[in-house]
Amino acid sequence: MWLRLATSEDKEKLLEMAADLRRSGARIEIRELIEWEEDELFFISGKLSELRKISASEKLRGEIEKWERRITVLRKILKKGEVRYEEFLESFMKSEDPEVYESAKKLMAEDLDAEDLVSFAENAIKIGILMDELQLFLDKNGIEVGEFVRGNLPDDPEVTVILEEPVEGARNLVVVDYFPLWELYVDVLSLLGEEVDDRVLGCILAVISNILLNVEKVEDIEKLRELSSSIIDGENGEILINCEEIFETIVRSLEKAGIVRVSGKKIKIRRGLW
Repeated sequence: MWLRLATSEDKEKLLEMAADLRRSGARIEIRELIEWEEDELFFISGKLSELRKISASEKLRGEIEKWERRITVLRKILKKGEVRYEEFLESFMKSEDPEVYESAKKLMAEDLDAEDLVSFAENAIKIGILMDELQLFLDKNGIEVGEFVRGNLPDDPEVTVILEEPVEGARNLVVVDYFPLWELYVDVLSLLGEEVDDRVLGCILAVISNILLNVEKVEDIEKLRELSSSIIDGENGEILINCEEIFETIVRSLEKAGIVRVSGKKIKIRRGLW
């Protein structure tokens, strides 16, 4: 019976977890999949001088002024001729939003505490929109982006302003981002009788063990179902475990593994196997 124990964009983290589980005798699988996110935004494009003329809404005016500041910063960075991408991004982000820049650095160093995580989560959408805007701007104005960033901005650059709400003259922009994810699966039955540190895995093992220990007393499957929910002692209190919706899956898996035998509404332990 396979349990999805963890999902992460960090494959190395899952490999470390898998290695620990293997040492306990667990059967594990790591599966790669493609995840996606979709967001609907709005945009308006044109030469900076043209956008200044049509900035009727206060929101758009504010965004154009923001781009004027950004362009001044970008001209200064690109004045060197060519800049390593990491240095380019660092210089831009320090100027754009120092607080978000420091938060991103902590994320890369895996040095975020609970407060940092909440703060970064709140800024994640803003960072995504900013990176999309910056990439569009560089592409539209002939700036080469690779290991190094090279090029000179035109006197009147093309600007695309991305907005969360529509303004007059704006068009819809649907952003679909694809990214890899890895999932760690564990065959729960391969760890029956073993002590595990992971709480999620330990809880389901506790329920399965409780069911098996009571099969001799309660042979009726429907009565046994009541044991698929239980309360156990945790480190800082009690844990309420509810496996009722997967009770049939547990029973089928135990039968397939040859641990129990099901006949109608009756269930029995297979002698000599448990």
